[in-house]
Amino acid sequence: MSLQRYNVSKWIKHQLLVDETEMTSLFDHLGSFFLYNVSELVSDPKISKEGFLKTYQAYIAALKRGEVIDVRRELSPALTTVEEAVAVREMKPNLFLAKPVLPVVQMQKHNFLPSSVDGKFYPMVLGQESISWGVQVAYPQIFQNPEDQSYVKVGADFSNTPFFAKLTRWIRDFSSPTTLIWNQIKTATPLRLGKKCYPWINTHPQLMAQGITVHVY
Repeated sequence: MSLQRYNVSKWIKHQLLVDETEMTSLFDHLGSFFLYNVSELVSDPKISKEGFLKTYQAYIAALKRGEVIDVRRELSPALTTVEEAVAVREMKPNLFLAKPVLPVVQMQKHNFLPSSVDGKFYPMVLGQESISWGVQVAYPQIFQNPEDQSYVKVGADFSNTPFFAKLTRWIRDFSSPTTLIWNQIKTATPLRLGKKCYPWINTHPQLMAQGITVHVY
């Protein structure tokens, strides 16, 4: 059975690296919500908060001991306060596909790329030289109504708009923009860093490998 098309655009995006206790605090702050795997066929597309936080804890623990583990799939769920925003269909026996049908908060594993050409740092770029930096959370501002094909602004009448605003407030309160130092040049970036990451962030193995440090205020 096919799923209706989901057309959204003009995303607001935040990239952030927080430690495991901060991610737990964020989830506690957000209250009741659901997580779904919306990228592949699985036996159960709903992801438990406990399972997600356990994976995130393993990811941070690995960074602290100088390793980077592949958790792109596990750290890329859709978040929603209402289950009606995600449609789930059985595509094969005991295999289900979940897809958004209303605006959701999309989380993705985040890497950024330092460019030796212009000295800039580009978010959401994978590659051998890219650096693992937590997750990106994004929320669309335009939604196409599948019933009449009209484009509408994603305002407060959509269930996940207040939810994303609550998430954004937490990010502003408990993380800071990151200044990176590379080749003796300081560059202010929109990348967010949790305050509890300051004591260990400059032992991040991929930062060290490229001679990049975080300016800790």
